[in-house]
Amino acid sequence: MAFVSLKNWSERKGAENTAQAIALRATKELGAIRDATLFAMTPPSVDGLGQSNGFTFELLASGGTDRAELLKMRDELIGKANQDATLHAVRANDMPQTPQLQVDIDNSKAVSLGLSLSDVTSTLSSAWGGTYVNDFIDRGRVKKVYIQGDSDSRSAPSDLGKWFVRGSDNSMTPFSAFATTRWEYGPESLVRYNGAAAYEIQGGKCHRRQLRHRDDHHGNPCQQSACRVNLGMERAVATGKTGQRSGDEPVRHLHSGGVPLPGGTV
Repeated sequence: MAFVSLKNWSERKGAENTAQAIALRATKELGAIRDATLFAMTPPSVDGLGQSNGFTFELLASGGTDRAELLKMRDELIGKANQDATLHAVRANDMPQTPQLQVDIDNSKAVSLGLSLSDVTSTLSSAWGGTYVNDFIDRGRVKKVYIQGDSDSRSAPSDLGKWFVRGSDNSMTPFSAFATTRWEYGPESLVRYNGAAAYEIQGGKCHRRQLRHRDDHHGNPCQQSACRVNLGMERAVATGKTGQRSGDEPVRHLHSGGVPLPGGTV
């Protein structure tokens, strides 16, 4: 993250030299970089109220929509929104998918070898991820105790074969006898909102007008991206009131699977 200080207003005359106009041009230029996703944003209208000026809404999965389909819809929605001349820097507020090591356990084979599935999962999680045991006092300070395998025994996928699980007959069975590993891409964390799978999307508008007056610009990309499920919109209610974040931009929720509300806003 970088912070850029602009010249004094007296030296930036004209609508093309406002902070928002400069951020818009910068975002377009930064979009030419393919090795990273870069964008410029202006500070919130009120200090401490949000991280930037703009709008925020949640894309929620409902009606049986799985996360893979929701992710595809999110990318399609962001792509269409960024083609709208009245919007800019529309983006997902999460980290991109990263390589992950997937461990596939053959439950039937593990049980046939006399292993308890709970022992299998607890051994794997403790050895590779670590498990909290208890606390102890060291020179007046409370410290936590964790158990975890040595780094040289959990640094490569092949290290899985170094670990064993004790069976019902006290015999030790290696993980390689009932488990395999493979690489795949996935999110660092799975975000949920009100119990449903969700993605948070942020962005800005090119003209300082109330968001509720520009329903058509938010609705069109959303409706165009609804190629397999319907999208419905409703007011965002947080802690008993309509959420206000990032200046004068209200927070809105967008649901997949539902009937759009007449005159609804995003």
